[in-house]
Amino acid sequence: MDFKTDEFLDEGYYNSYMLITEKISLDALILDDMKRGSFTFLMHDPFTEPSAKTVQKIINHFAEIEEYEICAELKLLLDQNIFI
Repeated sequence: MDFKTDEFLDEGYYNSYMLITEKISLDALILDDMKRGSFTFLMHDPFTEPSAKTVQKIINHFAEIEEYEICAELKLLLDQNIFI
């Protein structure tokens, strides 16, 4: 993958993390991206509850880039069995 693709993927994972943990609403995220002249990238469908498998993939991504606090936060949610 090229640098730009990696950047888009990182942004998608981070945006999904922000939505899943309810740190931002979808409307606010889209508005922020529009103000920056950017598209909104996500790693899950924002209109349905993400699956446990998807959340685990997001955790794996953040583990690869050593963002362990994000991993821990998502893991706590995953352990609550709130995902389909």
